[in-house]
Amino acid sequence: MAGTRVLPEHLWKKGQSGNPSGKAKGTLAKRTQELRAKAKELGVDPIDVMILTMLELVTAARDKNIELAERFHFMERACAIAKDAAPYLHPRLQAVELSGNDEQPVRIVTEARERALGAILGLAASIATAANDDMPQRAAS
Repeated sequence: MAGTRVLPEHLWKKGQSGNPSGKAKGTLAKRTQELRAKAKELGVDPIDVMILTMLELVTAARDKNIELAERFHFMERACAIAKDAAPYLHPRLQAVELSGNDEQPVRIVTEARERALGAILGLAASIATAANDDMPQRAAS
């Protein structure tokens, strides 16, 4: 047959690993194993580092002696760390729960949305309060 290539028997078959006695699936690389051992030896947990860094940023953001823009930047960085750490600290919530009765057939409850909105409004209020505290007071006329 023209165009058909015959492979020598010593070559692997299609779908067969190039190294059948290689690393088993799920085995961590040596570098990862070394890093985990070093972190354990030092007593360092990446989540702890994230939380401590986030708390330091929030503390810095509350410092009234720093410009408002820089305080806001600290809060943005703290929020980014909180977003990254959240999946490791809190279980995922059900996004929507459906419930109803004869008078009100379906009621949509979004607890996560309500909590997030409350947190955003609270943060906005604290930023507005901080901005008002930073502004010079006008003398009464």
